[in-house]
Amino acid sequence: MVNCRLQLWDVSAQPHFGSVRPLFIQGSTGALLFFNRGQHKTFKHMDNWFRELDQNAGHVPRLLVALLDARTQPIDAVEVPRSEAEELALDYKMPYFEVTLQEETQKDAYYQHLDATYLKLIDMSLEKKGWS
Repeated sequence: MVNCRLQLWDVSAQPHFGSVRPLFIQGSTGALLFFNRGQHKTFKHMDNWFRELDQNAGHVPRLLVALLDARTQPIDAVEVPRSEAEELALDYKMPYFEVTLQEETQKDAYYQHLDATYLKLIDMSLEKKGWS
């Protein structure tokens, strides 16, 4: 059995956090990159996130995660087509999946899914280093 520590940092896309983001990114073994399918502006900056990640952590394993929060936005208010997100993930050779939150009670299931996803990310990192 392997023990691992999961640390999630929301490094925020806001410009005034730009100077501290590299400190959180350096030394990462992987990255979960989120965007909101209900807000295209969160998706159009993904290339910048990939570039910043590469500059500060190298080519670590990463997963592209689409979030749609049905508690705050209607399901049919999707601004980012699934095909566009899948194409981006394919371009960057990374897995892609979607999470839809419909009720407050789904948050626990979401975090459990996030834990499992992180473990997949660790496996990808170990494989890349030849340790699997």
